[in-house]
Amino acid sequence: MLLPVLPPTLPIMMILSRPLSPTSSPLISGINMARTVLHELRERCAPARDPEIDNLLREIDQPVSEDALPDLLVATVRSIFQIIEGMTSDLHQFRLSALGESEMRQLVSLEAQRRERELVLRLYGGFTGVRRPFLDWVACSSISGSDLPPWTSRLMFSLSSPIVISVRDPPLTEMPPEVGTLPPSPEPPKNILPPIFLLCSPLLFRIQNLLQALVACSCLRILAFPTSFQDRPQNPIARSDSAQEGPETVFMSRIWSLLSGEIDRGGHSVAETKLVNLEDEVVQVARTHISGNGGPTPCQHLSSAEEERIRQRVRRIIRTEDPVFKLLMNRAVDAISQHIYALPDTSNARHPVAPWHLRTGRSVGSVIANDHTAVMHDYLTSLPVVKGFEHQTLIGALEEATREVMDCIVWVEEVWEDVLAPNPPDVTGV
Repeated sequence: MLLPVLPPTLPIMMILSRPLSPTSSPLISGINMARTVLHELRERCAPARDPEIDNLLREIDQPVSEDALPDLLVATVRSIFQIIEGMTSDLHQFRLSALGESEMRQLVSLEAQRRERELVLRLYGGFTGVRRPFLDWVACSSISGSDLPPWTSRLMFSLSSPIVISVRDPPLTEMPPEVGTLPPSPEPPKNILPPIFLLCSPLLFRIQNLLQALVACSCLRILAFPTSFQDRPQNPIARSDSAQEGPETVFMSRIWSLLSGEIDRGGHSVAETKLVNLEDEVVQVARTHISGNGGPTPCQHLSSAEEERIRQRVRRIIRTEDPVFKLLMNRAVDAISQHIYALPDTSNARHPVAPWHLRTGRSVGSVIANDHTAVMHDYLTSLPVVKGFEHQTLIGALEEATREVMDCIVWVEEVWEDVLAPNPPDVTGV
């Protein structure tokens, strides 16, 4: 209790660390030790705490009867503990005030990781209750040929699934069925993640929605502007701003505004983007064609049959089981996976726990340990352009998804390194 504020080399600290010597007056000895501790604390405390310590010294210096010694000693020790707690808080606040932004971020991150680990281990019954579902989850993956570690590839597969992700419930959270109730109906397929993703699940849910919105936007772009993919430059980022201005950019901006609005509202809100809104945007493009000089020119009015055909194509192409949707989703996920794997490794050897080269704060410039955000932002500039996602709106959304996936992977690796390790230490019950 005294160690945070008093050095262990003090004589009184050495005495208190050993068994007390036999004495004929243990209460008097305890009062003398308390007096010495108070003097040491007064030399080191903030000036605002001097009156409190002086009052305690005056109380124990006054003569009292032997019957009152036990109560005096207990009250003095209790007051000493309160003073030490206050001094520890003062010291902690002083250290925080001296920290820079990066160091403060590191401190907050470490505390959040510690609390997350304690909570999850308590909910799921210790290390074994956390690791066993993780191994089962990785083992049920049918992915092969990936350069990423198995758990990372399995996570990317779950994020690309049309089934909404969820996290395995803690034990004893499901009530047993009542007597006489009907047997439960067959449950639909579930996309269940292991407990280590419990507190990351809101971010993962957002990533899943972001990927689906990104792919849907690309599908609608292909449907609305099929000729824009011919003779397209290899590097669309290098094109001039004037080339970006036009019906396609206006269309992409409107579509992405509709889709991204649902992502920002979260998964518990009522969807306001109706399918008919997306259909209307594509129909509006169909009512305009691009003239030879690149300017918009009105075309003839669409017949009811043609407009209905376009709306059917929109409804079909943005379904997650549509072949085009699946193809573009695979391309997006493969691009993110390859980019994560291709990140520069600033150490000479890969870290044994995946993603090996995402180990936090590894001597990248002047970034301190655990400041992984700056490292990832530096490397995201090299994200390659993916076929089907060449438009600047899609490039930005793909970079955002990549950044959030990397944030999640690094966080999980830092908190659950022992769970991810092939041969974890023997920490059963931790």
